[in-house]
Amino acid sequence: MTRPFRNSVLILAVLLAAACAGQVQTASSLRSLDTRLKDTLVQKNVHDSDPIFNEVALSAALAAIAEDAVDQARETPEANNQVALYRVAAIAFWKAGEAGESRIASTVSEGLAACDRAAPRPARDCAVIRLALPFAQTENEFRKLKILQRLAGQSQAGLDGGAGLNDEQFRAAEGVLGQMMSATDGLLQARPEIENAPVTESFILYLDRQTKTSFCHAAAAFGFLSAEQISAADGQGRPVRAMSAASRSAFAGLEPRLKAALGMPDAASLNC
Repeated sequence: MTRPFRNSVLILAVLLAAACAGQVQTASSLRSLDTRLKDTLVQKNVHDSDPIFNEVALSAALAAIAEDAVDQARETPEANNQVALYRVAAIAFWKAGEAGESRIASTVSEGLAACDRAAPRPARDCAVIRLALPFAQTENEFRKLKILQRLAGQSQAGLDGGAGLNDEQFRAAEGVLGQMMSATDGLLQARPEIENAPVTESFILYLDRQTKTSFCHAAAAFGFLSAEQISAADGQGRPVRAMSAASRSAFAGLEPRLKAALGMPDAASLNC
């Protein structure tokens, strides 16, 4: 089984655990959206390695599912049913990638507000909604990092006559690092609440794996930026360029927090 397909199975397991929790009276429209989401996720992940696969079309399909779920949630008076619909929307916008990037934050905000209104609170669904934003941030920012790394590689190869990132691209890369650190921080902050929710062990394992992945992506961005800095002693007369002290301090604090959350000794390696 390939890694993408394993990931789709884990996501589907989370969906099923939430949908079968017995906390909402599932309507036919919700069942239909759940089915559309599951079928599209499986289709997307099965074909991830297909070079002629039209990922853009399936990402657009996921975004459309999310929009349908949000529309229905806004029209549904009962808070628990709203939460179930926002769960579908949050996952769909997350997995839609770039097609869902501009909408996921507001959707998660609306979903968590519905969680606060629901009685009893649907803990599994609310856990999925809360985690969708940092999960999406991790994947979206890593995509941007890869683009910047390609630009730097092309420049260093002389394809545009330069040497690495220009100053604007460097600051964009530091912004990517900031978003990656924010995602990791969000996952670490959410962990105690998730641990106390009635979620499965596979859910916690998936959360731990995603949190480590988020940190490792941030570490890759930090290393990339470190290599792209320009010191006063570089001998080429270029303006000095360096990461901000705030970025350095924030990154330095992440690793010990992650190790503590995962129960790892300080001397252990995360093996990014």
